[in-house]
Amino acid sequence: MDGSIQLTAQERKVLLQAYHSGADLPLSRRAHIVLLRADGLTWQQIKAVLFCSFDLISTTLKAFTQGRVAAVLQQQASQRPVPAWMMTVLRWVSHRTPRDFGYFRSRWSCETLAHLLAFETGLRLSGETIRRGLHRLGLVWRRPRPVVGPVDPEHAEKFQAIQHLLKNLPQ
Repeated sequence: MDGSIQLTAQERKVLLQAYHSGADLPLSRRAHIVLLRADGLTWQQIKAVLFCSFDLISTTLKAFTQGRVAAVLQQQASQRPVPAWMMTVLRWVSHRTPRDFGYFRSRWSCETLAHLLAFETGLRLSGETIRRGLHRLGLVWRRPRPVVGPVDPEHAEKFQAIQHLLKNLPQ
């Protein structure tokens, strides 16, 4: 290890465990930065490998020199707080349906949540902002894939029509 920092075997083991667990992404990235620096990579190489900023590298290595591994693995106090609107949307998504608010839908969409948030609170956000907020809280927001399947009573006719169209396509 020819880096500017030296790790004991125990510190390396703890950092590797934090890096491999992946449970907390920012913590995992900080552990990875220290491990790479201890292995002799330069700041430029770390930035190129991890696609992170020099500020993150600087903050992480400064924390390491001040408090060793415990300081690197400590939760960042500077993490952004969760806005109130995001908690409101989370409550709606987890405990209510769009029909509870008078929409003729069985599932939530980000646009519907944005409209409802504007109506209920006066806060106007885009559907994309709602999607990013839900993603930040750990919720994955995806549309179901449209598939014509055997549950459709007209499946055979539709399938034959599609095959007929494909056979008769012009050159």
